[in-house]
Amino acid sequence: LLVVVACGERREYREALSRAEAAMSEHPDSALLILDSLGQHEQEFGKHFRMQYLLHRLNAENKTSAKFTSDSLAKVLADHFDNHGTTNERVLAHYLLGRAYSDKGESPQAIDSYQDAIDAVDTTAADFDFYTLGSVYSQMAEIYRRQLLLTNEIEARNKASHYDFRANKPKWAIYNQAVSAGAYILINKRDSAEIILKTAIEQFRKFGFTQQALRFSRTLIHLYTESPQRLTEAKALMDDFEAKSDLFD
Repeated sequence: LLVVVACGERREYREALSRAEAAMSEHPDSALLILDSLGQHEQEFGKHFRMQYLLHRLNAENKTSAKFTSDSLAKVLADHFDNHGTTNERVLAHYLLGRAYSDKGESPQAIDSYQDAIDAVDTTAADFDFYTLGSVYSQMAEIYRRQLLLTNEIEARNKASHYDFRANKPKWAIYNQAVSAGAYILINKRDSAEIILKTAIEQFRKFGFTQQALRFSRTLIHLYTESPQRLTEAKALMDDFEAKSDLFD
């Protein structure tokens, strides 16, 4: 009877972990609530399940914009899943280690961890998590941007956008395209930046992301105001922004 009860409890724990994982992308706050509730039973977890629980809890904290103050847990998780985890778990563990290093200002170690995540990838797996891979490249791009490694940033943004589309996350895919326009501006390729921004704004609107389209129209306004011949276009975008943006709500 005790064995049957224990198995039933473990099944409930795994179901709770699965619910948290399913909610993680769009509703990380809800995922964290599920995990906190599950954590009340942590003393009953086996070692591997406890590591899975800690991995997803750390991921939920990351997605709710919590700052990493230590890399200790992330290192333990990366070591564990290198030897015992699935492809998705290995990629996620090294991604979170990269995020920990990044928050601590240790950019070279962060890039190395993101590369370890990429090296663990198996895109042929039926359940492969393309969204996490897109996040890896997006975070790499952020580091390259801060270091003004603009060609590297553009390459990473393009890869992030590609994998976000494969993960059916069009908002983030278009976002990475749009943000790359800033790198083109800094390398004085304003024509390329304009094309990227206009395409991204059109795609945002196509998918119903009106506020994101308006947000990036501001960069386009900035480009247009640099040329006296384009002030009419800038004014049209400004009027549209003022009429539709929730900034003024």
